[in-house]
Amino acid sequence: MRRHWTRQDLQGASLWWVVSLTVAGRAYRWAESPLEIDSDDGGLSIGGGLTGAQVAQTAPWLGLQPEQRQATVELSPSVDLNPSEALAAQYILDGAPAEIALWKQGDTWEERQVLLNGFVTGYEWGGPNEILSIEATEAATQDRGLIPDPGAVVSSSTWPDAAETAIGLFYPTILGAPGSDGTIGAVALVVEATQFDALTLLVAGHPVSAEYVTVSDGSTTEVLPVYVGPDGLGRIVTLVDLTAATTIASDPAITYQVAWDQGGAGVLAITGTGAAIGAGSVLEAVLALSTLPVDRGSLASARDALNAYQIGAFVQQQLSPLDWITRAILPLLPVAVLTGPDGWRVIPIPIVPTQADCVGTLYAGPAYTQVVRMDRAQRAGFDDVANEIEIKYAMDLTNNATASSARMSGQGFVGGDHTSLSSQVSLQTYGRRVKTIETVAIYDTSTAYRLLRWQAIAYAFTRSVVRYSCALEYAFLSPGSLVWLVDTLLKIERPAWVQQVDLTIEGRVELELVCWEVPNA
Repeated sequence: MRRHWTRQDLQGASLWWVVSLTVAGRAYRWAESPLEIDSDDGGLSIGGGLTGAQVAQTAPWLGLQPEQRQATVELSPSVDLNPSEALAAQYILDGAPAEIALWKQGDTWEERQVLLNGFVTGYEWGGPNEILSIEATEAATQDRGLIPDPGAVVSSSTWPDAAETAIGLFYPTILGAPGSDGTIGAVALVVEATQFDALTLLVAGHPVSAEYVTVSDGSTTEVLPVYVGPDGLGRIVTLVDLTAATTIASDPAITYQVAWDQGGAGVLAITGTGAAIGAGSVLEAVLALSTLPVDRGSLASARDALNAYQIGAFVQQQLSPLDWITRAILPLLPVAVLTGPDGWRVIPIPIVPTQADCVGTLYAGPAYTQVVRMDRAQRAGFDDVANEIEIKYAMDLTNNATASSARMSGQGFVGGDHTSLSSQVSLQTYGRRVKTIETVAIYDTSTAYRLLRWQAIAYAFTRSVVRYSCALEYAFLSPGSLVWLVDTLLKIERPAWVQQVDLTIEGRVELELVCWEVPNA
């Protein structure tokens, strides 16, 4: 079974690059030299011909974007695969499945470490005696899932008696509890109506854990029970019977909206019990809707830590699950979304890390040869510095504006502001630096202040970026790892975020590390 290597696994080990390419249904493999590798199916014979390879793995600091992986490889002329002949036979390499892996001598084929599992994005070729160069990118970023899915739409087939204003609209997907504070935070669709009366509202395109919602007709609200039922094509949705209302108006021309403030929430937790309200549970539920391979174990282990942040949002404009996570969640949480051999994984980032949070120690300086600094360190992120951070949250659909705000400032507890030591020191160092965050995914006040606290620490100062060239045994590190960096010349001894890992066929590992300041936070 494949597992992630440790540094001890790689000390003194012989590593080989193996490139696999599938063209017209046939698998081709190359290594630096011919190899015979044991496998569960008996064994593999892999030819030589791989003359160049580089894989760049990048996880931007603080996980602001999902991890990206790109690779370039060079192959010597091959009698098995001639691009000119393949193109003449109408077989193109564009989009061909590609895998770049490291195999450790003595392991089985199944124990190889996959650096990139993706597809060809470009190539250069010539005649039969010329080098073939291939560029590839990670396939895990290609999320073909959609929320809401294409069939979740009001039509004559799904709701023949729907109000005219609802025709063509997607069913809302409810993530967490939008409007948990009583703010009107989600839409409702009139899916059954007569000429003069609205009879039934669709409030979610799926089953939910809530039993009641607060319905608004634009001027009056009323708490009403929800129930599940099928649309015209059998999809199970969540509905509200407006004929039971005694306070709000019944009119098919009204734009109804709801607050999910009566307990419970929208999509069910994938554990099968309870509501998905916390960010960890919401991430699990959203990634379950994607076409991406997902490391369920990592999600489960991160769930409790991330569930301290409560989410409330609805989705009615189609986008992929990964796009929604990138736009709505990653800017709010100290979390990184990383890819790996078992699929996408989510890891919480300790904003005030200790040596115990690190996976290993890197020693650099004149006395050390395995880790060599490649260039001078640099300070980065001046434009990101903020010591007065305001979050505007609780989107009120009635007024189309956020209903609440919270602020953390280096000027102290002034006018209801909260403060932190990081913000105060930053104010003295850089002067007043303002940052405003506006989100449609938070309604919970305690979550807003949790967000402010970690942002106040993470963005109070610029950060140090240093690149090192390391021995191959450091190939156990991956983007998003935390390491304890000790550089005797730079006088650095602190945690560092592995922002980029570049592996080359020459046998060195290049690391880009980011260190950030945490003054007694």
